[in-house]
Amino acid sequence: GENEMFKGKVDRYKDFRKLLERKDIDAVCISTPDHWHAVQMILACQAGKDVYVEKPLSITIQEGRRMVEVAKETNRVVQVGINRRGSRIYQEAAKLVQGGKIGQVSVARAYHISNMYPDGIGKAKAEKPPRGFDWDTWLGPRAYRPYQYNIAPYKFRWWKSYSSQNGNWGVHYIDAMRWLMGEEAPIAITAHSTKAILKDDRTIPDTSEITYELASGAIIVFGMYEACGEEVINGGEIELRGTKGNLIIHEGSYKIVPTGGGQFQ
Repeated sequence: GENEMFKGKVDRYKDFRKLLERKDIDAVCISTPDHWHAVQMILACQAGKDVYVEKPLSITIQEGRRMVEVAKETNRVVQVGINRRGSRIYQEAAKLVQGGKIGQVSVARAYHISNMYPDGIGKAKAEKPPRGFDWDTWLGPRAYRPYQYNIAPYKFRWWKSYSSQNGNWGVHYIDAMRWLMGEEAPIAITAHSTKAILKDDRTIPDTSEITYELASGAIIVFGMYEACGEEVINGGEIELRGTKGNLIIHEGSYKIVPTGGGQFQ
């Protein structure tokens, strides 16, 4: 496994704090389970390290605010791993939208759709963790609970104590839509969700829609559907609708569809 692959090639630590004590390390990359991000980023900054932390930055507002405070207090460079920010396609589209190419944008929308029916992440009973898997360390700052195979190593994204699909996928789209439009944080958020279809162990919804109202008056809509299939935006992952046209974009390309005004029906 990975232990043998890296044996003798890199220094490995069971306690990440030992790594942070090293004076020959200037920066760290945090790509641990989401519920660990806040503690590790804060301690890394306080240890004098610059940080690249994977999305989502945090899974609670309180954690996120403290992370921002510590980054400022310690004067460290901190970057969040939201890959569309580094995309040439997205950078080009952002310049066009912010330059008025599609006019004034009133709505942006994106969806994460994955038909997990009928089993979802399944139902599991408590069991002993796999050999070599340190469950106590994995839980870290969260309350103790018995190990289940449908929590770790990957499926923690469907348990709200450790992550969520809005944090796992939604952060990509919500950040990109806000950035494309040149907007800051929303001024109001409305959410509707349900767990009516998938009878699995998840503690997050299987279906949700969230609406973000921005300072300009525009709205962002993000839908997370995990009990149905097929795409909603034909040929793209994000759609912006403006007074002069619509932008449809994904990581590989984008297109602008002109529209005319003055319509009345």
